[in-house]
Amino acid sequence: MSKFYFIFLCNLFGLALLATKGNTQQEVSFLGNIFEILNSDSLHQDKPVTFYRAINSLNHIQQSRVNKLHTDYIYVLDSTVRFDYDFNTPIKVGKGHILYDTINQRELSLNFDPTSTPNVLIGKSYTVRHYNDKEFFIRQSFNPWDGDYKNLDESNPLTIQTFYYDNNGLLERSESQGRQEIEENRPSSVRLLYYNDNQLLERYEYYSWDNTLDSLTLRDYTLYRHNDQKLLDNIVQWDLHPVRGWEYLDSTSFTYNEVGQLVKEDNFFWSISKGNIFFPNFQRNYLYNTNGTLKSRKRFESYKENTNTWGVFQMGEFDYHEYGSLSTITSIDSVYPYMIPEEYYEIKYIHDENIHQENVQLPRSLDQGFHEYQNHILLTREENSIRYGSSPVERVEYYYSKLPTTSTQEVIKQDVASIYPNPVISNNINVFVSDYSSVLDVTIYNIDGQRLRQKQIQNNAQLNIAHLEPGIYIMRISAGEKYYNGKFVRM
Repeated sequence: MSKFYFIFLCNLFGLALLATKGNTQQEVSFLGNIFEILNSDSLHQDKPVTFYRAINSLNHIQQSRVNKLHTDYIYVLDSTVRFDYDFNTPIKVGKGHILYDTINQRELSLNFDPTSTPNVLIGKSYTVRHYNDKEFFIRQSFNPWDGDYKNLDESNPLTIQTFYYDNNGLLERSESQGRQEIEENRPSSVRLLYYNDNQLLERYEYYSWDNTLDSLTLRDYTLYRHNDQKLLDNIVQWDLHPVRGWEYLDSTSFTYNEVGQLVKEDNFFWSISKGNIFFPNFQRNYLYNTNGTLKSRKRFESYKENTNTWGVFQMGEFDYHEYGSLSTITSIDSVYPYMIPEEYYEIKYIHDENIHQENVQLPRSLDQGFHEYQNHILLTREENSIRYGSSPVERVEYYYSKLPTTSTQEVIKQDVASIYPNPVISNNINVFVSDYSSVLDVTIYNIDGQRLRQKQIQNNAQLNIAHLEPGIYIMRISAGEKYYNGKFVRM
């Protein structure tokens, strides 16, 4: 299996990491790590992508407002450093620095690239993300940079993306511009999104600029269908061929288990050579642990029509630390043509298990939709090649600063407080804090930070959540002078 595919596998599950954002002046006393959760750029492609990238990207942009959970952050992500290896010797190849400009409602990611001198980096570019008064992500620019912190005024952007929302806060239009289009005050491409009465994505259209017509032209579109449980059921993509006109491009169908977890997706491509039919392209299967976390993901390719079997597979196995967060992803490939499994890559995640990710301020482009299998901030991400022994490939280190404490409440450690079962299949969830006998003050927020319910309950009592739609929620438990922020999944 190629390294590209392995990294792509991780991206699908929100486990690829922001690896090039940091600054030596801001590196502090301990390391940390944070995920890149399919940021807004993943929508800006020539064609829509299927399922997890498409849906997660769209949901991320629709919900890419500040997480307004009114709690006290303890740490803030400052910077990251990335290393490649030369015969087991680490070489610094990328850094980034994150600036939080709250006055102008923007965040800047400053990128430092390698030079001809090993371990010496220079500032080369920066990205700026703007938010409006409703805290919606409305504009992003990518800019060249000379490394001078005084020159961050976006006066000469290379690209600009602009986002527009409907009255329900759903993304309905995005526009992209390159340098030429910026000078000519026109878009290079436009994406339009349409939703049904349940506010579920129904249609996606991609337009690009036609220089001959001097206008935008529809190039492809994608139709989305959902089942009665509001889960994605099928995607069909159409493409405009220059000779044959409109034709199918591909289709993907999805199968779920009884609690709504994805267990299989089947992708088909439109084959003219086989008589204008949808022909199997790949299949992905998902297995879960009894606690709802992902156990493995397996992709089959090279369909054999004569035997109705697949020729090769790639697989990712997910292991977890005792404290619950993801520990390792192991890449396993088949050896063609015998379907014999062979390990290729592994990615290891090292955390500070005493610091919960809900207590860390992140860039607003990153703190939405966190993967539910990572509940603690990471210290390092290490990628190793394990096909012929173990040899390091890449290492990412993350740096945080500690924020001044503005609350008199003390954070409750995760092993002291618990919310269970998680995921929640029934209409009730238990809330428990050990060594505490009084009433708990419990508040539930959605992923946007909107407060949905606040109630006082007895310790180790059940809280009714029948009114909550399926999704990821944040619970704040206040127990006297202490509090705990946790996350749970409502099925």
